[in-house]
Amino acid sequence: MARQEIKAIVFDVMGTMCDMTPLRAPPLDARMEAIGFSKAEAQVWDLLVQRDGDTLAMSGSGGFATNKDIGAYHLRNMLKAANSHNVEAAVKHIQGGADEVRPYPDTEGGLRALKAKGLKIATMTNSTTSFSQAALKRGNCDTYIDTPLDISMVQRWKPHPSVYQFAAKQLGFEPHEVMMIAAHPWDIHGALAAGLRATYVDRPKTEYPPYYIKPDFIIPSLKELADLPIGAPPS
Repeated sequence: MARQEIKAIVFDVMGTMCDMTPLRAPPLDARMEAIGFSKAEAQVWDLLVQRDGDTLAMSGSGGFATNKDIGAYHLRNMLKAANSHNVEAAVKHIQGGADEVRPYPDTEGGLRALKAKGLKIATMTNSTTSFSQAALKRGNCDTYIDTPLDISMVQRWKPHPSVYQFAAKQLGFEPHEVMMIAAHPWDIHGALAAGLRATYVDRPKTEYPPYYIKPDFIIPSLKELADLPIGAPPS
C-alpha cells in the first residue's frame, strides 16, 4: 500500500481506546438494581441518553449538554417518578462506574507506534477531557496525547462535521491530513464526511455498514496501527 500523507491522528476514546465495560451491563445493571431499578429500566435509561445525544448531534439546533448531564437528567426523572429518596446520591452511585474505566491492553502499544511515526495525537470525545485523560492515565496512556479535546469546546456532538473539523484545526492541519481512529462506524462516517481520513477498529467484530462511507483501513485492534502506511516510514 502507498504511504499516505497523514500528519496527525484524532482518537475516539470511549470504546476505542478505553474499555467501557464498567459503564455497561452487567456492571450497570448491578448499580441500577442497587437503587431499585430493573435491567429493563437500565436499558431504557441508556437508550434515552443515546437518543438525546444523537438528537443534539444531528439537529444542529444550537442546544448542547454533556453526556454526563444528559444521563443525570434522565436518572433524576426516573428516580423522582419512582418516589425515590436521596436522588442525588443515587445519581452519583450510578455514574460512579466512570472511575473504573481504563484503556484496553493494546492502547499503549498503538500510541507508541504512532508516536514513532512522528504523528501528533489528539483525542475527541463525546464525554469530557477530564474523564478521558483520567481513564487513559489508569493505563499510563495519557502522556501520549498532545491535544485532548471534547465536544464542549465545539458545543456539538459527534458525528456533527464541525467537531472533526475543529479537531483538525486544533492540531494545525487540513482535514485531509488528519486521520480519525474509532471503533464506531458512525464516528468513522462522520469524520470522512467532514473531510478527514479514517481507520475503523473492528472491536465489535461486526461487518462495517455498507451504507456508510468506507474507511481507509479496517484493523482488528490498535496493535495493527504499527503496520499502517501512515506517518514517517520506519528508519
